[in-house]
Amino acid sequence: FSNSTSISFTLSQSQKVSIKILDMAGRLVRVLADAQMQAGKQKFIWNGKDENESKVSAGMYLLRFDAGIHSETRKLSVLK
Repeated sequence: FSNSTSISFTLSQSQKVSIKILDMAGRLVRVLADAQMQAGKQKFIWNGKDENESKVSAGMYLLRFDAGIHSETRKLSVLK
């Protein structure tokens, strides 16, 4: 993506959800969510900015998703 990307998921029950963006070295770039969420469809937008609201550099990043006992990591590619 170049400007922003959407992260969507559905929770079968209320649970704590953590969504973090990490650089390829595993350093935290941005926390998109870290809270108890209700069951149902959820959607978050990452605008390609870090915790200081600065645009990140082009390259590969990791999306770390944790909800209850489910954990998943996906690669994201930021283009300029």
